[in-house]
Amino acid sequence: VNQTFYELLGYEKYEGNTFYDLVDPASLSLSKDVIANAFQGSPQTFEVSLIHQNKKTVPFLITKIPIVVHDEIVGVFGIAKNISTVKKQKSKLLI
Repeated sequence: VNQTFYELLGYEKYEGNTFYDLVDPASLSLSKDVIANAFQGSPQTFEVSLIHQNKKTVPFLITKIPIVVHDEIVGVFGIAKNISTVKKQKSKLLI
């Protein structure tokens, strides 16, 4: 997690939160399973609700990609996209 990620959630700076601290409890089990799969070598994309500093949930599309060095997975790279606007537009189309 980097500074830009925290800013997307309304935090001015890193406040000691891990990614899992910012995940809505309803999405926590799925998030852990998907990230574990990424650490096994399989890229993953999933939707998750994260908790903004104002305590409201914000929908994100998260992609986790294994980082491989010399045939060994040494970490996972993450890309996060706030999809609030997309979800609102989709909801309007369905009305």
